[in-house]
Amino acid sequence: MRKAGWAWVMAVGEGTNMSGHHGDPGPSCAKTACPAPIRPMTGTRAGGSKTTGVDRGHRSWHNDPNRSSDRNARTALHGSAGPEYVGPAAPEGLDIRQSQCARPMTISSIGDNDPCPCGSGKTYRQCCHNRPSDADPDSNAKRATEMVRKALEGREFGSLEELQAFVTDHVRRQNEHPLDEFHGLSPEQMRSILYRPFASPEVAIIAEAPEDGATAPISRLFGLLAKAIGDQGLKPTATGNLPRAMCREVARSYWDEKTYQDRTRFGAINSEPDFFELHVARLTAGLAGLIRKYRGRFLLTRDARRMLGDNGLAAIYPRLFRTYVERCNWGYWDHYPDLPFIQHAFLFTLYLLARYGTVWRPHRFYEDAFLTAFPMLVSEVPPNDIIAPEQTLRSCYTWRALVHFAGFLGLAVVEPISDKLLCHDYRVKALPLLPKIVHFPMLT
Repeated sequence: MRKAGWAWVMAVGEGTNMSGHHGDPGPSCAKTACPAPIRPMTGTRAGGSKTTGVDRGHRSWHNDPNRSSDRNARTALHGSAGPEYVGPAAPEGLDIRQSQCARPMTISSIGDNDPCPCGSGKTYRQCCHNRPSDADPDSNAKRATEMVRKALEGREFGSLEELQAFVTDHVRRQNEHPLDEFHGLSPEQMRSILYRPFASPEVAIIAEAPEDGATAPISRLFGLLAKAIGDQGLKPTATGNLPRAMCREVARSYWDEKTYQDRTRFGAINSEPDFFELHVARLTAGLAGLIRKYRGRFLLTRDARRMLGDNGLAAIYPRLFRTYVERCNWGYWDHYPDLPFIQHAFLFTLYLLARYGTVWRPHRFYEDAFLTAFPMLVSEVPPNDIIAPEQTLRSCYTWRALVHFAGFLGLAVVEPISDKLLCHDYRVKALPLLPKIVHFPMLT
């Protein structure tokens, strides 16, 4: 049933009903797992040299003793506005690129008795040998066609028009039927969540000015940054970053004393990238048109001053939210493979949190829910001799979607279950801001 459900989303995405008539030009099956490219902005090393390499380990919200001090050395965010791939202005049919990571292993590269690359622990022959890929358009088309064939068994039709009407109605009912693997969403609703997140009020209503937006970490950091910039502006360092003294001052205001001591236990804040949350908030604000560099100084834009004057940080939050979702590269935080679909499915993550986040749940619960809905994503993970692709995908989802998205934007709290420095078990709970920023009518 799991694969069958995804096959129906493939059929909806292709915009072709089972009778051969074309509707929406939506994405092809082979490309559904990857959204439009997030174009990178070149990062800058401490010495001024530019790089686009991803060479830094993932960041925790608590201190990582093994972290690299050079946090800029990687692909970061958009360098220009670029075309939006979601939202009201986006076309109905989207050109979804194929990730370079989407290179399924060929049969010739794996022996029958080798461990299966899916991470099941079985041999390749006992597990995925000859199993069709969920990202394969031919296999998805075959599954959808087989479902229609079974629906036609034992039925007789008086005309081609009657047959056409039956098939059309059957496809419609399948697309509108909630699926367990989509946690109560239908294939049609899932398509709206993935490809029209800001333009599908029947599925999700995203508020323009939510209450309590000022309490989100990204809003608080922007508020402290705006205060430091003030009316006179702020002179950047030779590498174009925020001054060290200002970063330390903001850190002491943002964290309590204990957190500050914990975060600086293995290294002081000597540059803006050492306070990475502030670094990401500053880059996001720049992309959002809230701050800019002019004549060698960081300045607040007119829009930022107007919004702050009208309604404070609560007015700023919606722009930071949408910019972070649409234009920021979440992979900038970590060393995981390029898996942009995790970011592309941001609204599904919020749906899961809205549905299940009223109580504390282990982070693996959300990993399981996401992988159940999108099992084909495992094939997007490059082979690794040490870590199974599924485990890589799980960890990437937790850090990108739960910690660095929902946590950073104040929509959920993700915390370790113990005080041990290298604790790998976390619990997750939605915060009051979540239902104020997004409302899912099907959950009421």
